[in-house]
Amino acid sequence: MILAVCMTLGSAAVLPKSTFADTSSFTVSAETFGDFEYTKRTDSSGNDYITLNAYKGTAKDVVVPEKINGITIRYMDENVFKGNKTIENVKILARLSYIIHYAFKDCTSLKSVEFSDDITYTYHNVFENCTSLERVKLPDRLRGLNTDFFKGCTKLSDITFPSVIRFIPGSALDDTKWLADRRKENPLVIVNHILVDAKTYAKPEITIQSDVRAISSYAFSKNNALVSVNIPNTVTSIGFCAFAECENLEKAVVNANVNEIEGTFNRCTKLKDVTLCEGIEVLQNYTFGHCESLKSIKLPSTIKELGFEPFNYCTNLEQINLPDGLERIGYHAFYYCNKIEKLSLPSNMKSIDTAAFKYSGLKELYVPASVNSIKDDSLEVSNPSQFTLTCHKNSVAAQFAKDHNIKTILLPEYNRYAGLNRYATAASISRAQFTNADTVVLANGTSFADALAGVPLAKAKNAPILLVNKDSVPVETKWEIARLGAKNIILLGGEGVISKNVEKSFTQNVTRISGPNRYCTAIEIAKQLNKQPDCVVFVYANDFADALSISPVAAVKGIPILYLGTDGDLNKDTEKYLSGLKGYIKYAYVIGGKSVISDAMVEKAQKAAGFEAKDIFIRIAGSNRYETCHSVNIRFESLLNGSSVCVAKGLDFPDALAGGVLAAMNNSPLLLADNALKDSQKFYLEEKKKPDCINVFGGTSAVPETLADEIIMCCKE
Repeated sequence: MILAVCMTLGSAAVLPKSTFADTSSFTVSAETFGDFEYTKRTDSSGNDYITLNAYKGTAKDVVVPEKINGITIRYMDENVFKGNKTIENVKILARLSYIIHYAFKDCTSLKSVEFSDDITYTYHNVFENCTSLERVKLPDRLRGLNTDFFKGCTKLSDITFPSVIRFIPGSALDDTKWLADRRKENPLVIVNHILVDAKTYAKPEITIQSDVRAISSYAFSKNNALVSVNIPNTVTSIGFCAFAECENLEKAVVNANVNEIEGTFNRCTKLKDVTLCEGIEVLQNYTFGHCESLKSIKLPSTIKELGFEPFNYCTNLEQINLPDGLERIGYHAFYYCNKIEKLSLPSNMKSIDTAAFKYSGLKELYVPASVNSIKDDSLEVSNPSQFTLTCHKNSVAAQFAKDHNIKTILLPEYNRYAGLNRYATAASISRAQFTNADTVVLANGTSFADALAGVPLAKAKNAPILLVNKDSVPVETKWEIARLGAKNIILLGGEGVISKNVEKSFTQNVTRISGPNRYCTAIEIAKQLNKQPDCVVFVYANDFADALSISPVAAVKGIPILYLGTDGDLNKDTEKYLSGLKGYIKYAYVIGGKSVISDAMVEKAQKAAGFEAKDIFIRIAGSNRYETCHSVNIRFESLLNGSSVCVAKGLDFPDALAGGVLAAMNNSPLLLADNALKDSQKFYLEEKKKPDCINVFGGTSAVPETLADEIIMCCKE
């Protein structure tokens, strides 16, 4: 935006003089050329150049040459002409890239200046108090003016602007006759599609015309006629404090195509109706400062940062939404916002800056576990005895509350393990559990059958499950294998799911566990896990949900997962395997209802294992996948006695697959959920489990923040 650019340029202008030369240059003693004093320097490439230091002459007409003794003039110090009372006309031939601040300040006889067209930008106050200046042709390549550029130039009436100019701060032209003359022609002063000034616009309403691309800083400042403004999406830049101190402004619609606004409505004390467009990412310095009539505002979902004092002294602000993408609340953001009593910071928040909520009316504030920085006085609210901070155990906010004696409601520790895709999510889960691992189990990320039976094996091998494609290894998986320092790779499934090329791509020792179909692969995995198990788990062969539900239990108990169909004949390989376990198997679990695994199919499996009594094979089921998962957690609550609960999407398998290993290693139950909890799940969390930690597998598209929040609130102390 306009002022931000100007301020950036201006900051360079106050640097030491040596900054304008190459950092490796050396300086020789000052020399003279006619009435000029100059310094010759050499840059790091061995090229000589000259900086003009002062003009000591008394001539009325002065030419700044391009070179001195064949050496290019590259820079001009601010003191060259500053305060000279005799010069009237200056022609600059030197091919400067910018004009330094105060370059012609107090040159009270100066009437005209011709610039080299190499100049692309200028610093502030260049012509301050040039009270005789009448005519200026700005350089053809100049992209913008800076603040107070023509301050005090009361006679300046002729300004030629280049066609490429893109920003003109309102204060740059304030004192000029040129601006006074333009206001008489039209109160909307527009230069090259830039609305430079509208301070004398006398109508109560305005919709910025479509040919305006930029609104200058302070363009409408102190216009007390204005009541309503509509900024269309044709505007791509809004300058600092563009509508500041418009005391009667009540309504503003900002549809501008900008990603940041700064000081825009500062001290618009009657402003009460604001619409901000999507696309704005930052509310910067003083945007709504001292907007004392503003009671509510809806921020765009694109907002990432509330910068320096965006809402300070909004003393009647009661309601504000804080979008999910918000990451930072800056200095004095809600300073003296007396009417805000309750806020919930979004899950992507990273930092709360100095005095962000100081002297606010906050009584309740939720701070997510993602916040890693809270400045000391940021939560010094008006009534600390009435203030409660809701936060997560072991979080920065919890420690902050303890250090500052703030009353708290403690929620479970909250961790979300997610990446840009399923492969990155699996790697994230691995990083959470493993600092290193000798073995890594790899499964196809788009095919569940071979993978699901592998969770108990991965737990037994103290190995994470990572995901690959059939014909390639994603970079996220490669990086995680390297980080773990793995020496052994176990591939789950035949070459139809993980190709030979993938196998050959590894330098580690590679073992493939597979069979001609999913039934056989599960059996081969079972043999690797335990050659003579006393218990097995049966799940439906053609879906993943029930297998996911039981996988942590199977992994903790070290029992194999086998597949059954709904009805028909028992798979011959499964029948043979069960027959070989006669005398060893003492009991088995069937996960899922009769619609997925019929009683007839269970009886066939029992018979193959040598059992007649039906109660030896225990069915665990619910009315749907979520209730079946709940039934598993209830059945094995004494086994799943860890302090955490794991959560994954119920309608896809990869996140829960990789997370099953983490859940097993922490004796944690796994909840399958999608958009909301079932009543049975709420009861389980509130009355039975009360976990200290919630681990969520997958991004917000898999497990929405609303669902995560619901789970967390079920577990609050």
